[in-house]
Amino acid sequence: MLTDSMHLLIKPASGACNMRCGYCFYANLAEGGAPTGKIMTEETAECVISRAAETGARRICFAFQGGEPTLAGLAWFRRFVELCKKRLPGGTAVEYNLQTNGLAIDSEWVRFLAENRFLVGISLDGTKDIHDTLRPDAGGKGTHTRVLTAARALMAAGVACNALCVVSALSARHGAAVYNGLKKAGFRHIQFIPCVEDFGGGTAVPPLTAKGYLTFLRAVFPLWYRDLREGNYISVRYFDNLVHMVSGREPEACGMLGRCPGQLIVESDGKVYPCDFYVLPELCTGDLHNNSFAEIVDSPVRRKFCEESLEVFRDCRDCPVAPLCRGGCRRDRQEDPDGPVGKNRYCTAYREFLTEALPYLCDIRDHMTN
Repeated sequence: MLTDSMHLLIKPASGACNMRCGYCFYANLAEGGAPTGKIMTEETAECVISRAAETGARRICFAFQGGEPTLAGLAWFRRFVELCKKRLPGGTAVEYNLQTNGLAIDSEWVRFLAENRFLVGISLDGTKDIHDTLRPDAGGKGTHTRVLTAARALMAAGVACNALCVVSALSARHGAAVYNGLKKAGFRHIQFIPCVEDFGGGTAVPPLTAKGYLTFLRAVFPLWYRDLREGNYISVRYFDNLVHMVSGREPEACGMLGRCPGQLIVESDGKVYPCDFYVLPELCTGDLHNNSFAEIVDSPVRRKFCEESLEVFRDCRDCPVAPLCRGGCRRDRQEDPDGPVGKNRYCTAYREFLTEALPYLCDIRDHMTN
């Protein structure tokens, strides 16, 4: 058995998507070798489930992502859940997560997700103007109204629905409006995700700079802190993890650990990769049609990938906020997949923000323990 629990991130439709987001990095990764547009076959889906059963894990989380995973079709998801019931040992606790842009979510999807207790992360970039500018559909039309309608339908049905919000150069200038807009929409859990550039730099939209990210954090953190102190707690994943860390606990977000633990990213063809940001042919750690998860976890490619993330940049060694920053996510420290793992592109933002936020984080910790 690898562990008592395991988390699989599955791409049932690979990089296929019905949106054309200006900052999408995965489209270029797919061009580099991922099986874009190929729907995972039932044979491969059954292989994923059987390989997971082999581990003996008592808790398994199947998380679905893309591209846009709902393009695999509702029938595909229904069959996957049926296969889990048939192939996994009795007593196995199974969790399902779905990260979606929301465009395909209709009443049938809502019913299915509610019945099977999916945790849904829905991508919504704050205000209508920002979202529609950055996240048009394939025809170039804005999607905010449709996505928000889907989110509200999910919430009304009792589906746990979180907001996934990319922090871009545009949204960074409007942090308060983004936070308040998501709160007004009814979201109680928000994950702010710094925009990831393509390897080699360059996106269809201006890149998020350290200065821009700092501006965003400085705008959002006081609003979150005020809500918390007034008893109106809104979970912001990054801030929540910082509170855990000042309380002596480890963060649950892998990009805050200071090392890559190595994920299990399963592409639609059954090949596995160590990180969603690194779905590249040279970083394939195995194929579930031929390899067990034990073999994949112990693969030389995966071990090397994880070991490279342990490199500590020289400026981090004497930085006073290093225990909270820990160098940040490897993807923000590397401009090329074959290049060195160096300084985080948001270093100055983290250093200044964490220095300013630390007293407030400690205040929250102290109130929690009293």
